Amino acid sequence: MRTPLLFLSFFLLTIACFANPPKPPIGKRWAINPLYSDEFNGTELDLNKWYNYHPTWVGRPPGLFMESQIKVEDGYLKIWGEKMDEEVIVNGNAFNIKCGAVISRKQTAHYGYYECKFKANKTTLSSTFWFSNRKNFDGPEECNDKYSQEWDIQECIGREGDFDGSWFAKGMHSNAHLWYTDCEGTRHDYRATEARFEDTQLASEDFNIYGGWWKDANSATYYYNNGEPLDQTFYDQVLDKPFSNPMGMNLVVETYPFPWIELPNDEELADPDKNGTLYDWVRAYVLVDAFEPYITEEEPLIKNGDFETGDLSGWIGWGSPGAAITDNTVHIANGTYACRIVGGGAPEQILDLKPNTDYTITCNAKAVTGSITLGVKDNGSGEKINGVEVTGTDYQPYTLKFNSGNYAVKLYYYAQANEEGYIDDIMVEEDNPAPPVEVEPLALYDENVTLNPNFSQDWTKQEVSIPLVFQANQDREMHLKLKNSDDIVVSDTVLTAYAGYANAVVNIKVDSVLTKGAYSLYSDIRPIDGLESDIIYTESISLNDVSVRSTKAETLKVYPSPASNLLHINGIQVGTQYNIYDMKGILVDSEPYNGEPILISDLKPGMYIIGINERKGRFVKR
Repeated sequence: MRTPLLFLSFFLLTIACFANPPKPPIGKRWAINPLYSDEFNGTELDLNKWYNYHPTWVGRPPGLFMESQIKVEDGYLKIWGEKMDEEVIVNGNAFNIKCGAVISRKQTAHYGYYECKFKANKTTLSSTFWFSNRKNFDGPEECNDKYSQEWDIQECIGREGDFDGSWFAKGMHSNAHLWYTDCEGTRHDYRATEARFEDTQLASEDFNIYGGWWKDANSATYYYNNGEPLDQTFYDQVLDKPFSNPMGMNLVVETYPFPWIELPNDEELADPDKNGTLYDWVRAYVLVDAFEPYITEEEPLIKNGDFETGDLSGWIGWGSPGAAITDNTVHIANGTYACRIVGGGAPEQILDLKPNTDYTITCNAKAVTGSITLGVKDNGSGEKINGVEVTGTDYQPYTLKFNSGNYAVKLYYYAQANEEGYIDDIMVEEDNPAPPVEVEPLALYDENVTLNPNFSQDWTKQEVSIPLVFQANQDREMHLKLKNSDDIVVSDTVLTAYAGYANAVVNIKVDSVLTKGAYSLYSDIRPIDGLESDIIYTESISLNDVSVRSTKAETLKVYPSPASNLLHINGIQVGTQYNIYDMKGILVDSEPYNGEPILISDLKPGMYIIGINERKGRFVKR
């Protein structure tokens, strides 16, 4: 029996939001990852979470990414295309169409489920939801080969036409690219086999939900409007684990290569009813243990600032000789490692910072020869924001203050030719951090619990194990009560049902000994410390053939034997019927057990059998 206790008005307001991730593995729970989730319900893009441009890519010609093409209003993120008044030249390429990109500041998205609900624009501009690295990783060979990952959950256009890629306007198209630059410097696009969902409807006709489960370094599963999934195996001929690195999220509207897809015409680019892609929401989930809290740990603003990984993880080293790690104690300020820089070159790191915010960099540094520059610059234009000269030949503390501005910032420690320096213990801190803001929990689920009657029992632990699934929008209490046929509670368990979607097996401890028979299990979800009047949802099921012992444990322990007046019994629940038979099988006594020793003074001397359900014991009456 299920009894939803939700107000109808609340249900009507939230039913459109429900888009569950796939059922998690047993013992796991999908928890929302706020770093890559956004409902776009405000009036401005959250620039603490997103860039309103692409920090490393200006766009595919002739479509230029421009901040002017992005806005949040009416509960949607809108990215739209327009024709430029005049052609512009950027990095030697000609651009005449305004496009837009919303890119996650963080690059830590890893294994998990990601989904996005959007309605494509009605032009041949793209509408996309994908992930990528913003840097290259060292390849498997010792020849300076490199690779990066690109995971495309959905790429599409909004209308058909007389061009080869016309089919891209319908359904869902999911790809995974391993971009590999070999020892000769040739770049390869090693793709997995595309996962494609067919549809008769254009992607621009309505909102669709596009989901991807990045399961591990070798595989993903895709979902179109929460339907039947399609699996994909990543290309693994270059790397055994090709998709092992975290990535960033991208929501991009761009131009596609002509003539595979034709360029949008001026008329549709000028029509606001056609030229915009509407993103309703994007959500990210991570798998955690079913009954363990999920805490998003605050990452340091700089990665590997003390170089104690023993390598340049988190850094980009360039130049020759450039940047390298040293374990020479003469050149270490603290710990085991430091970074050596020899001109011309530098170790550099792009910082994911809040926009227009004041920060301070501190470090220990020294210059063995020359004058080394510690500085920060705009990652896009390369324009210097601030810097300080390191001149002392012994380690000294240095401080550098700067404002992050609107764009990605790059930290560098730069040596010119014939200069040498060392740096250690780099820290980046916000000058005036605001206290954390409590975020209203999302109404992602129709909160409920579903019990599975296929229970198991372990009487060595006095436990009954119940499979169940629960969904909760915020941390809740789950109450589980096991009752016998007389409506007596024989077990009462209270658990914290943490926010998310869980698939679990719950072990219910039973302190008393049960008689074999049918029992009822009742569950409810309520607020933390909530009363019965606060219950949000209840569920009950029948558990048949619950027994007191395993089938091998049939012996009933009675004592003393021989006995004169009183017979003691262990492990029997009060109210259970007992039967005493003589050796001819004649019933000589039958009563409900009251918890006291059984009076047998009226029995004739001899051997008897006492039975309780299927369990039997023998005793001798003296």
